Amino acid sequence: MDIAAIHRKINAVQWFHRFEIVPGIFTPGKQSTNAKESFSHFQIPQDLTGKEVLEIGTMDGPIAFEAEARGATVTALDIQDPSRTGFNVAKEILGANVTYIQGSVYDAAKLLRKNFDYVFFLGVFYHLKHPVMAFEEIAKLLKADGMLVFEGECLRFYCEDETGTKVENEHITELANSNIPLTMFYANTFKADDSNWFIPNFACLKGWLAAAGLEIERHSFNEVPESDPPLQRVSGVARRVAGLKVEHRVL
Repeated sequence: MDIAAIHRKINAVQWFHRFEIVPGIFTPGKQSTNAKESFSHFQIPQDLTGKEVLEIGTMDGPIAFEAEARGATVTALDIQDPSRTGFNVAKEILGANVTYIQGSVYDAAKLLRKNFDYVFFLGVFYHLKHPVMAFEEIAKLLKADGMLVFEGECLRFYCEDETGTKVENEHITELANSNIPLTMFYANTFKADDSNWFIPNFACLKGWLAAAGLEIERHSFNEVPESDPPLQRVSGVARRVAGLKVEHRVL
């Protein structure tokens, strides 16, 4: 495909991710994404030949396409219509074979009916009304030695009250670092990002994962207080707890 044709196709759809789709050409999304750097950060091998990879919340697909470029068989799951994001255009330009499933993470095990070596779940859990349910679905999809790669909003230094006003409180960081599991909850009122429902501290996030039979193996924080909106994120990898039987409480 020549350069002019690539530009025409890119400009015909709306993008969320900005990434280098072919050398020197970037998609015009607002979320800058470097998939190679992300894979390096999470210590994902360069060679994924023979591995099954799932990305949940793929949108335009930069992570999914990078996994395929490394040799993996890749499935992408999202509630979005791929013809209304950049996914189908990117797939065509790259000549990729990623399988796209349109559906919810809450139905993932039923929709996919297979197990994966890696599940990428980046920038999603805090947008969900039922994050523990989502993690339970993911746990069902992992192979015994499979890895969940996660990233998202985490309470570190910034929160708002119920009116969307920034809370000036010296104890916020103390709560963030506490081993007391707690989460902020916003019903479309979080002005920094009104699509956020939950902003857990790290102890709470660990508890959510433990409830699904997952254990965090390593993690790191990304904090930029001066950014607009303030950046407070956590990323890491988790694995299934061997031999653990998870009880699903129904009230």
